[in-house]
Order: sequence, then structure tokens, then C-alpha cells
Amino acid sequence: MKMDAARVPEGAAAAKADAAAEDEALAAAARTLYGRQGIGSIEPDRRTRSVLGGQEQLLATRRPVTIHRLGVGDGAATSGQLALTTERLILVKKQSLSLAYLDELDDVTLILGRLEVILSTGAGFAIKADQPRLLRVQMAAGRAQWLGRQVGASPNAASAPRGDLPRW
Repeated sequence: MKMDAARVPEGAAAAKADAAAEDEALAAAARTLYGRQGIGSIEPDRRTRSVLGGQEQLLATRRPVTIHRLGVGDGAATSGQLALTTERLILVKKQSLSLAYLDELDDVTLILGRLEVILSTGAGFAIKADQPRLLRVQMAAGRAQWLGRQVGASPNAASAPRGDLPRW
């Protein structure tokens, strides 16, 4: 069977467009749901549970993901499972890393199929994962939930210890 080379990229482009449309539909549905009732927690697997802090809950995961530091050259990348929790973004792998606390998220933008995350410190990283639009909505809902909890928090809550994972 002879394959038409011109059709292969067309088919791949159509599949990519379908995936983006599905991702956008899921993100829109999540926006509506989370706007009404907030984002709920999910049960972590054993490895993810081992990196969560005492009251920290898992909100969403993505596997596999690739994380690239922004502004550090093309070679600075790592991969694993991304865990969005009630407190932070964690890259779960053999040597897990805290990527950012939710209060540090300044901007999350979708560019060419990946999320570029800018932190309040000026540092940034990009997340390459399936369903990036849905992940961005989940991150926003998690941050909104975190901010809502801070409204009634004691003044000392901001200085509470922040876990024992190395920072990336």
C-alpha cells in the first residue's frame, strides 16, 4: 500500500486540532464547574502521597510532563508527573521537586501548546503536558481556592513551614 506523504502531516494536524478542541471543551466545562463549587481533591497514588505536606491535598495530576526552565537555555529540562495540590506544583519523580507555591504564580500563558508559568520572583518555567488548557483552569481554581483560605487565616499562617522538597 502506497502512502500519500502529503496526507500524513494533514492527518497529524487534524488530530492535533481535535485534541486542542477537546481540551478547550474540557477547560470550559471545568471553568463552569469550578466557578460553582470550586475544585475538589482527588486521591493521590502512593508516590504522590509521600511528598504531600500534612494538610495538603491533591487537586490534579498530569503524566508525563516535561518542565523547561525559561531563560536558562534549551538544555535545562526535567520530566515526571506533575501534581497540583492545595499548596503548590510538585514534579513527582525519583527526586521530587517543588516547582512553585500557588501564591508565587503570577502568570500562566498557553503558548504553542505548552504552559509558560511566570512566578512573582521573576523566574519561570514551561510545562509540556496533555490538556494544557484544562491544566491552566485547574491551576487557576487551585490558586483561587488557596487565596480564599488565606482571607481568614491568622497573620502567622504566611510564615508556616513550606515542606521539605528541594526547590527547582
